[in-house]
Amino acid sequence: KKLLNKDVFFEDLKETDPVLGRSLQAILDYPGDVAEDMGLTWVVDREAFGEHIEVELCENGKNTPVTNANRDEYVKAYTKYRLQDSVDKQFHSFVRGFQMVVAGPVLQMFRPEELELLVCGKRELNFEDLEKAARYDDGYHRDHYIIRWMWGDCAR
Repeated sequence: KKLLNKDVFFEDLKETDPVLGRSLQAILDYPGDVAEDMGLTWVVDREAFGEHIEVELCENGKNTPVTNANRDEYVKAYTKYRLQDSVDKQFHSFVRGFQMVVAGPVLQMFRPEELELLVCGKRELNFEDLEKAARYDDGYHRDHYIIRWMWGDCAR
């Protein structure tokens, strides 16, 4: 979606990070008092190169509690941070490289799902087809014990 300049949403976060998505969904669905029971503030804690970093999602986020009234906005801000702000530098580097290979209006011909398939490939790997298509050299062949061992591991 980002390659196509499309907005990203909480549903995208749930797809890319299911554990975080479930945690944030639990905040949205919580029937009790979020502020009192969870004690959350508008801060994201993360680690970078062994260093603990606190990122405030809003001005004075350290001192702003997540409440039942603002939890929807909190999840939106967390989603924006996770899918946009936290990866902005890396994403722009990726885009520059990607555009060296695929550039111009041709990119707009793709739907986000098609572009994901083009960039990432299939999520499920078919090792049976790969084994059938494999070609061997340097003394290896389909029945060589190393090759049998490798395909056996791939099948697990």
